[in-house]
Amino acid sequence: MNRKALVAATAFGVVAGAVSVLGGPGVVEFGLWGAFMLGTALVLGRRGDGRQFRDGFLIGLGAAVVSTLVIGGLFPVFLAHNPDAADLLGKDAGAPRALSLLLALGALEAIVTATMLGLASWFTAGLVRGLRGEYERRRPADGWVWAAFGVATLYAACLLVPYARPGSLGTLLWRESMDFWLWVALTLVITAWGLMGSLRRRPLVTRWRAFALLLLLASPAMALAIPTFSLLAYPSSHDYTPSGVPFRLPLDGPITVGWGGATPDVNYHVVSPDQRWAYDLTVAEQGQPFRGDGTRLEDYYCYGLPVLAPAGGVVRSVFTQARDMPIGDMSETEHAGGNQIVIEVAAGEFLFLCHLQPGSITVAPGDEVRAGQVLGHVGNSGHTSAPHLHIHLQDSPKDDEGEGIPLHFHRYRLGDRVVQRGIPTGGFQSGRCAGQIVENVDAAGEGRG
Repeated sequence: MNRKALVAATAFGVVAGAVSVLGGPGVVEFGLWGAFMLGTALVLGRRGDGRQFRDGFLIGLGAAVVSTLVIGGLFPVFLAHNPDAADLLGKDAGAPRALSLLLALGALEAIVTATMLGLASWFTAGLVRGLRGEYERRRPADGWVWAAFGVATLYAACLLVPYARPGSLGTLLWRESMDFWLWVALTLVITAWGLMGSLRRRPLVTRWRAFALLLLLASPAMALAIPTFSLLAYPSSHDYTPSGVPFRLPLDGPITVGWGGATPDVNYHVVSPDQRWAYDLTVAEQGQPFRGDGTRLEDYYCYGLPVLAPAGGVVRSVFTQARDMPIGDMSETEHAGGNQIVIEVAAGEFLFLCHLQPGSITVAPGDEVRAGQVLGHVGNSGHTSAPHLHIHLQDSPKDDEGEGIPLHFHRYRLGDRVVQRGIPTGGFQSGRCAGQIVENVDAAGEGRG
């Protein structure tokens, strides 16, 4: 990579970082990166030195690193111009933690960007050489090798296109990228094809065949690992446009956030498009959500607590036919939410309250509810290991459809201070609840503490 390319990558990184710092529209930032990557791939692809992937990788890495450093160097300005991104980074936990998270995300983005640019440059070089007729005198590549590249490209598109936040298309592609058996089936079919073809055309193993096999195995491996370990957060198109509804906490008294927040370490739901901003709420004492040995539903502090409407709205659907499951029994998959209520709290915003006690739901479809109204009681129905209240906001009234919308609770107590609007975070450490303990101010009383 020559000096001109280095200067160009640095200059672009500065411009892209400045656009992010000043809170430019996402489509502008996406367009800038798209134009930069396309232009770089075309320039590198026309060269015949065989170093397209390396140079593309280094240029992409340099631009992304510079962009991240610009944002980090102007972090207070970034937070001021991007309030929703500040919530996404968890600024309530402190600026150093938020900055650390930003740099970690920037490092991941740099690697992804560099890899994409390197591959784009490499593919462009191959296309240019093909158009020039340079492959005519060479042995034609195996058809299954090209199919393997096609599968890898398709998987990369399913995983990466959602980051452009295209709405329902992103949801569809993301769900397909997590469909483990789909990618296993494609891998088995193409591997069988490749094995039969390679046995007929010796040698059995070549560099390209080995590379193609690795690409094939990568797709099902990632489709299994990403949802199992919540490695990535789904990039909802609503991430930077949270709901404006002033939600209150749905339980009175001190509440421990089991799972909640923007990142996988505090919220395992983030990998699911519809539950991107979900919470699991419980009650715990010294990190333990139950008394005794915790083998009975009644051992759990939250079991049977009244569930209050977090906001006013119209009930769009209820489900009341699920039974409470024994502790640890997660065999219910047909109605994962168990007994649940769906409330339309604003145009195109649907609030889900799940795992309620059998026979406890007090509302029906069409009912208007007010904030604070008792809707039911905490149970253990549906696909759940222990009693808790699951709550999330999405843009569709149907289960497993749509995209999650950031849900901020208003006026709750966190330690000795009152948070006017925030996203409390969860998490577990050594098997114990380590999430924030919060309490509705109206229930706690303004003067307490």
